[in-house]
Amino acid sequence: MMTIEENHQAREHYSTLIPYRSDIDGLRAIAVIAIICFHLSPETFPGGYLGVDVFFVLSGFLITRILLQKPAEARTFIDFYKRRAKRILPASIMVMIVLIIVGFFFFDPYSLSLLGKQVTFSQSFMANVFMWRNASDYWGLAAENLPLLHMWSLAVEEQFYLIFPLLFAVPLLRRHLPTLIISLISAGIVISVYGSVYHKGMAFYLAPFRAWEFLSCSVLAMLKKKHGLNIASGYYIRIAGLLLLVGVLICWDGRANFPFSGALSAVLPTLVLIGQREHLSDSDPPARILSIPLVVYIGKISYSLYLWHWPFFVIPLILGLPSALFWFFVPVSIISYHLIEKPFRQNGRIIIVLYGCVIVLIFGIVLGLGKVTGLRSFHYQMPRIAVEYDAQKFINDGGLVVNLRSKSWVLVLGNSMAYQHAKTINRAFSNFRIEYLTVGGTPTRFLLPGEDGTDRDPPIVWTHSERVSFDHLRKMRIESDPDFIIVSERWNFADVGEMQAVLSFLDYLSDHTNRLIILSETPNLEVPQGLNILSVEHRFHIRGNSETWAPVSPEFLRRSKGANLELSHFSEVREGVYFVPLDSHFLHGNYAWIADGQNLLYGNSSHLSLAGSMYLLDDFLGIMRSIVH
Repeated sequence: MMTIEENHQAREHYSTLIPYRSDIDGLRAIAVIAIICFHLSPETFPGGYLGVDVFFVLSGFLITRILLQKPAEARTFIDFYKRRAKRILPASIMVMIVLIIVGFFFFDPYSLSLLGKQVTFSQSFMANVFMWRNASDYWGLAAENLPLLHMWSLAVEEQFYLIFPLLFAVPLLRRHLPTLIISLISAGIVISVYGSVYHKGMAFYLAPFRAWEFLSCSVLAMLKKKHGLNIASGYYIRIAGLLLLVGVLICWDGRANFPFSGALSAVLPTLVLIGQREHLSDSDPPARILSIPLVVYIGKISYSLYLWHWPFFVIPLILGLPSALFWFFVPVSIISYHLIEKPFRQNGRIIIVLYGCVIVLIFGIVLGLGKVTGLRSFHYQMPRIAVEYDAQKFINDGGLVVNLRSKSWVLVLGNSMAYQHAKTINRAFSNFRIEYLTVGGTPTRFLLPGEDGTDRDPPIVWTHSERVSFDHLRKMRIESDPDFIIVSERWNFADVGEMQAVLSFLDYLSDHTNRLIILSETPNLEVPQGLNILSVEHRFHIRGNSETWAPVSPEFLRRSKGANLELSHFSEVREGVYFVPLDSHFLHGNYAWIADGQNLLYGNSSHLSLAGSMYLLDDFLGIMRSIVH
């Protein structure tokens, strides 16, 4: 066993072999600032999320340099894992402890259980898998209810740290390391390109699709060690690299084919900047900029800034608190760095870190199982929304189908405004085959000639060819003349051209069915975006024995008034067309009915719960009775 003195000497030995580079801390600063700016204003800084890819590249470079300096002995690899654990885990454990305490006192039971699951997966180095399954759209509203969403990238790094050193530990693999890593990069790029087109959620979150980013810098580190290679020896190349990186982090918006295209745009300039020689003169502009003391300090605390910024962004949303509380993450991050991260990294005992991991993991499991409901009192259980009827995952199979054997059939079209009523539709049309071609965030009408179908906005990202294929599938099913077509979306008739296009599409639908049922949009509540519905309950002091009304968004009232008039008129002049206004059930003046004394009728600020949608059952049954008579 190494003595304390031997261990100290070994640290000094490796630190001399691997000189400190202030410019790398400067790159960390740029990356974390870009990420924070993106979360604050994605419209202003659309490329800021690529800061994560910069971190991946830096991690690959630094870890490879460390491993190349160490002899291939078991003891050195154990030491490597200890150092990584002491570097990463203490600060992240503290974040989770704080969140567990906040959740226990202030979260509703559903949010507390969800937090417990996030803690469990984060402590198991599997947060990216959890986020892939529960927030496959990183840009969507669902992500804003996850206080540990940002732990996905840490999980990817942890998985890399666990597996990558094995290539150095096995003598046979170590002898062929350059060839092996180049082969892995090639394979990684292929699956990343494939995933960027066909499996965007997996490609965003899962490590195999991200491995090439780490490994690209591993090759660079090996070339620098063996040949002293400087890929950015030219003065203007370094300036171009820095300008390109900053420009990409501010302006790039390549979500349609992300992660590969966007990641590549961040990886290449980062490679250029870290590929320069170890010590540059003070007259070198990129080196001087990246080595400004304030920039270097931000880089040093970048890990703490990254860990704390997202919880401080999300918690006010969940609890309905002022968004200005977000900025407290800065002093908290500074304190975290100086009192937790830095002391543990330099002198912390690994056994304390491991005990902390186990204790937090146990709390996460208990909370995730719903065994503890916290101290905050709620009068209702978390309402459900029929999100499983978003047919995005079933498009290649022709949509989602209920009651396969029935001959008479119903076709449901639209986005989340339509599939939120799926359980009610299934009950009303229990003797019918029901086909759902409903995809969240997607307009119901077909693309117009010459219109670009590319959509980079959440909750789904379309390429033009994907949207054209989806329109083709819907057209085939519509022209199969279903007995009923049910359609709903966020009707927006403020633009005359859009109104004419939608009415023309509805006219086309009515030509291919005996009965067309048009549902109006759900009244949107005037509450902070992303606010959990149980927090809405608390906000409006809902009690379990009384009806409750909440204010409706003025923007919705302006938009829906004209749309409902047009849709009502359309149903009156076309035979076999029925318009079902949700206003008659849920709207009274400027207020929406959100609780009936037994159930919450909303699932979130703009969608009905299953209980709320059931109030439309009589409307559907009434339409069917009118047909019989």
